[in-house]
Amino acid sequence: MKMDDIAKYLGVSRVTVSRVLNGHDNVSQKTMRKVLEYVAEIGYRPNLAARTLSRKKSDIIGIVCSHSSNLLVSRMLTTVLGEIGRHDKQALMLLTRDAQTEKAAILFLSRKTVDGLIIYSNFCENSFLEQIASEQKNMIFNGPGPNDALTVRTNHISGMKQIIRYLCELGHERIHYLGAPKEMLLSGHDERQKGYLEAMQQFGHEPSISHANEVDTESGYREAKNVLLSHSPRPTAIACYNDELAFGALRAAMELGIEVPDQLSITGYDGIDLFKYAKPSLTTYRLDPVAIGKLLMDKLLEQLSSDDNLSGDIWQDGELIVGESAGWCAS
Repeated sequence: MKMDDIAKYLGVSRVTVSRVLNGHDNVSQKTMRKVLEYVAEIGYRPNLAARTLSRKKSDIIGIVCSHSSNLLVSRMLTTVLGEIGRHDKQALMLLTRDAQTEKAAILFLSRKTVDGLIIYSNFCENSFLEQIASEQKNMIFNGPGPNDALTVRTNHISGMKQIIRYLCELGHERIHYLGAPKEMLLSGHDERQKGYLEAMQQFGHEPSISHANEVDTESGYREAKNVLLSHSPRPTAIACYNDELAFGALRAAMELGIEVPDQLSITGYDGIDLFKYAKPSLTTYRLDPVAIGKLLMDKLLEQLSSDDNLSGDIWQDGELIVGESAGWCAS
């Protein structure tokens, strides 16, 4: 499909479509959103070779990120933004909430004059990311990325397996996994659920899974309360996708009169600063968002100064933190 066809389908001018795809600001937000969502839907990609040759250094780093309100992600972003400023560059950040807006944001920034891209992808399928990576040299992913791309990753499969192993060693068999939105699983980005399933199979226990609508405390509260009221027998432990879901689960248990950890164990993941102040303190898997943020920027700068396409996974380890929210199984 050509740009003229897009313009005709959307009922706008070709100039308007061109302005949107080239990052001009003199287009209404409504029109810009309509164009970006449609080109993301149809997978429209103009030939970027000529544009790449004509680009000049802009000292702008593009960032695409979803779940920016998540405390761990927020700390990573704060670190990345600080590093961008420290290197006398500017940031252009687009926040997304689902697969459609994430694709639109990546397409938009890949067509704008930015020196490099940092992508926190939670929703896009690998085939889409592969195509973008083939067109954009200076790009780095936080988490899983396309083949031959540069990524900074944590082994979340191993991290969640450590949590489930710990719960099993405490005698738990009915361990429920309170996961992230299903859309993340469909795109292959929820490695934590994979770790849960592998560990449950390893210990010979039946899995039990539900998904929160978001990855925040309120969603954790609602979904955990639903699980505790609807499951019979109810789980003896709930392993949560992140700490914020676990905080919500703690609140739900308290409201229902279920004692943690005597009657129910609850674990988190991420190890955000607040985990130690929960009551009881949270058993979690701690990551280092500052180290991850700095590594993302360091590796992107390395790519920017290289004539070659850098690739490969750079791994950051986490650490199991034993708090007071997980205890011996009483039943």
